[in-house]
Amino acid sequence: MRSLLCLLAAGCGGAAAGAPPAAHAAAASPVDITPVRDDMRVYDAGKGHFIALVEPDPEKQPPRELMLFWGDGKVFHAVPVWSAQADGLKFEIGFKDARIPASPAGEVKRERGKTELECWGEHVELKRLDGAAAGPMLAAARFEKSKTEWSPVALGKDRDRYLYVDAGYIDSNSKRYRVFEGQKGSMKSVEVIEGKWDNSALTIKTAQGVLRVTREDSERTEYTLKPAWEGKKGEYSGMPRAANWRLIYEQLGVYSERPSPTPCDPMLP
Repeated sequence: MRSLLCLLAAGCGGAAAGAPPAAHAAAASPVDITPVRDDMRVYDAGKGHFIALVEPDPEKQPPRELMLFWGDGKVFHAVPVWSAQADGLKFEIGFKDARIPASPAGEVKRERGKTELECWGEHVELKRLDGAAAGPMLAAARFEKSKTEWSPVALGKDRDRYLYVDAGYIDSNSKRYRVFEGQKGSMKSVEVIEGKWDNSALTIKTAQGVLRVTREDSERTEYTLKPAWEGKKGEYSGMPRAANWRLIYEQLGVYSERPSPTPCDPMLP
C-alpha cells in the first residue's frame, strides 16, 4: 500500500517546508533538440495536436528530457517521461501528468504496426508525418521545457473552505510538500515543518498542527486522497484531483498558471 500511495501521490520520505507560490508565471525556457533532431519523429494526434518523439533504443537511449514533446506544430512542450522501453519494432513511452493520480499517466506506444496515444481511458491512433512534412515543422518550431513544478496530492472541501496539499514535481523539490487552506481565491500558505509517509498515510507536521493524508474510500470515480487535521473540529471531504484540475490550477489561487501541456489535455474534463 505504501508504494502505491507514494507512486500516485508524488513521493515519499521526509520533506522540507514549501515556499509560497510564485507571484508571476515562469518564463518559458527553450530546449535545444539538436542532439536528437535527426532521430525525432512527428505524429499527428488530430485536432491540431502533434507529438514529437525519439523512439527508445536499448543501445542508444536518448535523454529522457528530449524524448517526448506535445504541441501544435509551432510550439512543442517537453513531457516528463516516466518509463521507456523498446522490443524490436515495438516501443512504449510512459509519461507523467501532474493532474492524473497514476504513474504513468499515459503512454505512447507502437505495437503490431500501429502507434497510439493512451490516456484517461481513451485511445487515439497516431499518424506519422513523412519527412517532407516533419522536417520543416521541426526546423521552424519552438521547443520548451515543462514549467510544471508542483503536483497535486490531496484536495479537501468543507462548505466554502478548501484544504490543499501538493508535492514537488521536479528533482530540485521532489521531497517537499506544501499546504494551503482557506476560501477559493484567497488560500493561505501553512508553514510545513516535515512530511513523511508511513504504511498507509502521509503525515505532515505544520506550524498549525498535524495533517494526515489518507485514501478517500468513498470516492469511486478515481484514486483520491483526503487531507484531515488531527484534533480539529470540522471535516474536509476528499475531492478527486483530475476531475477538479481546473479548480486546483485556475480557481484556488495557489498557482500562477496552468501546468504545462501534455498529451492528456484533450482527454481531461
